[in-house]
Amino acid sequence: MESKFHAFMFPWFAFGHMIPFLHLANKLAEKGHRVTFLLPKKAQKQMEHHNLFPDSIVFHPLTIPHVDGLPAGAETTSDISLSLDNLLSEAFDLTQDQVEAVVCYLKPDIIFFDFAHWIPELAKEHKIKSVSYMIVSATALAHINDPGVPFGVPPPGYPSTKVLLGENDAHALATMSIFYERLYHQLTTGFNNCDVIALRTCNEMEGDQMLFTRLMTKEFEVAVEVSREKTGWFSKESLSDTIKSVMDKESDLGKLVSSNHTKLKEVLFSPGLLDGYVDNFVEALADLINVKKHA
Repeated sequence: MESKFHAFMFPWFAFGHMIPFLHLANKLAEKGHRVTFLLPKKAQKQMEHHNLFPDSIVFHPLTIPHVDGLPAGAETTSDISLSLDNLLSEAFDLTQDQVEAVVCYLKPDIIFFDFAHWIPELAKEHKIKSVSYMIVSATALAHINDPGVPFGVPPPGYPSTKVLLGENDAHALATMSIFYERLYHQLTTGFNNCDVIALRTCNEMEGDQMLFTRLMTKEFEVAVEVSREKTGWFSKESLSDTIKSVMDKESDLGKLVSSNHTKLKEVLFSPGLLDGYVDNFVEALADLINVKKHA
């Protein structure tokens, strides 16, 4: 009989991270596993309706430590401007003592994290496994982890010559420079020290964010990208022309997009696709934990 495990989840304090982590927690709970979900106090109320298995998924609220410059009461990225992201990141790291205390008390088998680069070392000290769980695509991570590669050039070992960042993406990426150095350190440290790196993706569909556009337009050819300026902006004329080109079912482009869209839909809605991924993932986690228990 498959053994059940107790997982901790500790995502970055942003709803765009906490909600995907809770989606995974729901899948684990559906298979009979227990989850303790670490999150800021105020966020608990906003997350409760996403918890489909409240008997198996328990929220453990954390107190956000004071950091000079961080507004009083700020607990998630929803409470601050992007320019204060680094201050919230400092507060996030200062929760380490609280996290370690609950780990000592509840003794989980495994802990999932994303930006908390110190989790792997903490996990090793308490003889539990750590999983760096990335909610963005592998394509995005490949570019983040090789920042020296110019736009339009595939990182080493990258499997596509089409799903790439272009010059007109530079403007949108400029906002990341505010906290990029800290983010890069968090991710690479976590990757190097954790037991497992897990991605929220599947073989049939990769992408999130800007690179998702390239995947859909260049690789799968199920959509058409709007022509943009180097700044990333596009005109209403370009948008109109692009829409017309796709909507014209008699044109070669319209026929191609429609045909490819149908094929992709058949693949993504095939019976058992998601369940198969979840079953394989849970089995791999159980094997990892059993290895630890018998080591």
